[in-house]
Amino acid sequence: MNPQHGSTSQTGPSPGAIKLSADTFSCATNISVIVHWSTDPGFKGFLCQGRFDPQVFATIGGLSTRGDVPMTTTVEASLTQRNVDLKKSVEFVWTAPSFIADHNTSDCIVNCTSV
Repeated sequence: MNPQHGSTSQTGPSPGAIKLSADTFSCATNISVIVHWSTDPGFKGFLCQGRFDPQVFATIGGLSTRGDVPMTTTVEASLTQRNVDLKKSVEFVWTAPSFIADHNTSDCIVNCTSV
């Protein structure tokens, strides 16, 4: 994830956090994801993806919207928004792929970047 928004990258700890409704999954499980910003003024934009490995660009599963933030799915397992108003949190759903047979042997992450 390499944003091209022209701002410099932060060097300190992240002011944001990602909260999941579950930490294990099985085929086609829906997991609620909340991206929350702990400092003011909040964030304007974000890009989130479901992945097996944060260092490899290969998305997994599906992301869908929840709540009142207008969002656009850019790729099946990528989600971004089209509203540049400041916000403190957004919520969406990650759906595990149907081909994962054993959730004990498959790790997935939700990787996000924000501005």
